[in-house]
Amino acid sequence: MSENEEKYSAYMAYYNLATTIDALFAGFIFTAITLLLTQLPDPTHISMQVTFLFLTVVLNVNMYLLTWNLCAVENCIRLAPELLKAWWRWNKTRTALTLLSEIGLGLAVSLMFLIWGMIYLALASMLVLALFEIFAYVSITKPYLEELKKKPWVRK
Repeated sequence: MSENEEKYSAYMAYYNLATTIDALFAGFIFTAITLLLTQLPDPTHISMQVTFLFLTVVLNVNMYLLTWNLCAVENCIRLAPELLKAWWRWNKTRTALTLLSEIGLGLAVSLMFLIWGMIYLALASMLVLALFEIFAYVSITKPYLEELKKKPWVRK
Protein backbone atom coordinates (compact mmCIF):
# COMPACT_ATOMS: atom_id res chain seq x y z
CA MET A 1 0.00 0.00 0.00
CA SER A 2 1.19 3.56 -0.53
CA GLU A 3 2.42 5.99 2.11
CA ASN A 4 -1.19 7.26 2.35
CA GLU A 5 -2.23 3.94 3.86
CA GLU A 6 -4.66 5.52 6.30
CA LYS A 7 -6.40 7.37 3.47
CA TYR A 8 -6.82 4.17 1.45
CA SER A 9 -7.60 1.66 4.20
CA ALA A 10 -11.37 2.33 4.31
CA TYR A 11 -11.49 2.46 0.52
CA MET A 12 -9.72 -0.90 0.22
CA ALA A 13 -11.87 -2.45 2.94
CA TYR A 14 -14.99 -1.38 1.06
CA TYR A 15 -13.77 -2.79 -2.26
CA ASN A 16 -12.57 -6.00 -0.61
CA LEU A 17 -16.06 -6.48 0.81
CA ALA A 18 -17.67 -5.62 -2.54
CA THR A 19 -15.37 -8.11 -4.29
CA THR A 20 -16.37 -10.85 -1.87
CA ILE A 21 -20.07 -10.08 -2.30
CA ASP A 22 -19.86 -10.02 -6.10
CA ALA A 23 -17.93 -13.30 -6.17
CA LEU A 24 -20.48 -14.87 -3.83
CA PHE A 25 -23.43 -13.63 -5.92
CA ALA A 26 -21.79 -14.88 -9.13
CA GLY A 27 -21.34 -18.31 -7.55
CA PHE A 28 -24.96 -18.40 -6.37
CA ILE A 29 -26.25 -17.37 -9.79
CA PHE A 30 -24.14 -19.99 -11.54
CA THR A 31 -25.40 -22.60 -9.08
CA ALA A 32 -29.02 -21.45 -9.61
CA ILE A 33 -28.65 -21.82 -13.37
CA THR A 34 -27.16 -25.29 -12.95
CA LEU A 35 -29.86 -26.43 -10.52
CA LEU A 36 -32.69 -25.08 -12.64
CA LEU A 37 -31.29 -26.76 -15.74
CA THR A 38 -30.95 -30.13 -14.05
CA GLN A 39 -34.00 -30.16 -11.77
CA LEU A 40 -36.80 -28.71 -13.89
CA PRO A 41 -38.88 -31.16 -15.91
CA ASP A 42 -38.77 -29.00 -19.07
CA PRO A 43 -36.11 -26.29 -18.99
CA THR A 44 -36.63 -25.67 -22.73
CA HIS A 45 -39.99 -23.95 -22.11
CA ILE A 46 -39.92 -20.33 -23.30
CA SER A 47 -40.59 -18.86 -19.84
CA MET A 48 -37.62 -20.78 -18.46
CA GLN A 49 -35.40 -19.64 -21.30
CA VAL A 50 -36.30 -16.02 -20.53
CA THR A 51 -35.41 -16.71 -16.89
CA PHE A 52 -32.12 -18.29 -17.92
CA LEU A 53 -31.28 -15.30 -20.12
CA PHE A 54 -32.04 -12.95 -17.23
CA LEU A 55 -29.83 -14.99 -14.88
CA THR A 56 -27.07 -14.98 -17.51
CA VAL A 57 -27.21 -11.19 -17.74
CA VAL A 58 -27.12 -10.89 -13.95
CA LEU A 59 -24.14 -13.29 -13.83
CA ASN A 60 -22.29 -11.15 -16.37
CA VAL A 61 -23.12 -7.98 -14.41
CA ASN A 62 -21.62 -9.58 -11.28
CA MET A 63 -18.51 -10.65 -13.18
CA TYR A 64 -18.14 -7.10 -14.55
CA LEU A 65 -18.46 -5.65 -11.03
CA LEU A 66 -15.95 -8.19 -9.77
CA THR A 67 -13.44 -7.04 -12.39
CA TRP A 68 -14.13 -3.42 -11.48
CA ASN A 69 -13.59 -4.07 -7.77
CA LEU A 70 -10.37 -5.99 -8.32
CA CYS A 71 -8.93 -3.18 -10.44
CA ALA A 72 -10.03 -0.61 -7.85
CA VAL A 73 -8.15 -2.46 -5.11
CA GLU A 74 -5.08 -2.88 -7.33
CA ASN A 75 -5.20 0.84 -8.06
CA CYS A 76 -4.65 1.53 -4.34
CA ILE A 77 -1.34 -0.33 -4.45
CA ARG A 78 1.57 1.90 -5.41
CA LEU A 79 4.30 0.52 -3.15
CA ALA A 80 4.67 -3.24 -3.39
CA PRO A 81 7.24 -5.63 -1.97
CA GLU A 82 9.86 -7.02 -4.32
CA LEU A 83 8.74 -10.43 -5.49
CA LEU A 84 10.71 -13.25 -7.04
CA LYS A 85 11.74 -12.54 -10.64
CA ALA A 86 10.24 -15.89 -11.69
CA TRP A 87 6.84 -14.68 -10.49
CA TRP A 88 7.07 -11.61 -12.71
CA ARG A 89 8.10 -13.73 -15.70
CA TRP A 90 4.79 -15.55 -15.34
CA ASN A 91 2.66 -12.47 -14.54
CA LYS A 92 1.28 -12.18 -18.08
CA THR A 93 0.35 -15.86 -17.96
CA ARG A 94 -1.40 -15.36 -14.62
CA THR A 95 -3.27 -12.36 -16.00
CA ALA A 96 -4.30 -14.32 -19.11
CA LEU A 97 -5.49 -17.24 -16.98
CA THR A 98 -7.54 -14.88 -14.81
CA LEU A 99 -9.20 -13.45 -17.92
CA LEU A 100 -9.80 -16.92 -19.35
CA SER A 101 -11.39 -18.12 -16.12
CA GLU A 102 -13.73 -15.12 -16.10
CA ILE A 103 -14.72 -15.70 -19.72
CA GLY A 104 -14.83 -19.44 -19.08
CA LEU A 105 -17.56 -19.08 -16.45
CA GLY A 106 -19.82 -17.24 -18.88
CA LEU A 107 -18.93 -19.64 -21.66
CA ALA A 108 -19.70 -22.63 -19.42
CA VAL A 109 -23.24 -21.33 -18.98
CA SER A 110 -23.63 -21.04 -22.75
CA LEU A 111 -22.28 -24.56 -23.23
CA MET A 112 -24.74 -25.90 -20.66
CA PHE A 113 -27.55 -24.36 -22.71
CA LEU A 114 -26.14 -26.07 -25.80
CA ILE A 115 -26.12 -29.42 -24.01
CA TRP A 116 -29.84 -29.03 -23.37
CA GLY A 117 -30.46 -28.12 -27.02
CA MET A 118 -31.34 -24.47 -26.40
CA ILE A 119 -29.32 -23.13 -29.32
CA TYR A 120 -30.84 -19.64 -29.46
CA LEU A 121 -30.42 -19.16 -25.73
CA ALA A 122 -26.81 -20.31 -25.99
CA LEU A 123 -26.15 -17.84 -28.80
CA ALA A 124 -27.88 -15.04 -26.89
CA SER A 125 -25.84 -15.76 -23.75
CA MET A 126 -22.61 -15.81 -25.81
CA LEU A 127 -23.58 -12.44 -27.29
CA VAL A 128 -24.25 -11.04 -23.80
CA LEU A 129 -20.89 -12.38 -22.64
CA ALA A 130 -19.08 -10.82 -25.61
CA LEU A 131 -20.77 -7.45 -25.05
CA PHE A 132 -19.88 -7.44 -21.35
CA GLU A 133 -16.26 -8.41 -22.07
CA ILE A 134 -15.93 -5.62 -24.64
CA PHE A 135 -17.52 -3.17 -22.20
CA ALA A 136 -15.18 -4.35 -19.40
CA TYR A 137 -12.14 -3.87 -21.62
CA VAL A 138 -13.18 -0.38 -22.72
CA SER A 139 -14.35 0.85 -19.32
CA ILE A 140 -12.01 -0.95 -16.89
CA THR A 141 -9.00 -2.73 -18.35
CA LYS A 142 -7.85 -0.19 -20.92
CA PRO A 143 -8.08 2.87 -18.60
CA TYR A 144 -6.42 0.90 -15.78
CA LEU A 145 -3.50 -0.14 -17.96
CA GLU A 146 -3.06 3.44 -19.22
CA GLU A 147 -3.03 4.72 -15.64
CA LEU A 148 -0.57 2.00 -14.63
CA LYS A 149 1.82 3.23 -17.36
CA LYS A 150 1.64 6.76 -15.93
CA LYS A 151 1.97 5.68 -12.29
CA PRO A 152 3.60 2.23 -12.11
CA TRP A 153 3.98 0.22 -8.96
CA VAL A 154 7.16 0.88 -7.00
CA ARG A 155 8.93 -2.33 -6.01
CA LYS A 156 10.97 -2.25 -2.80
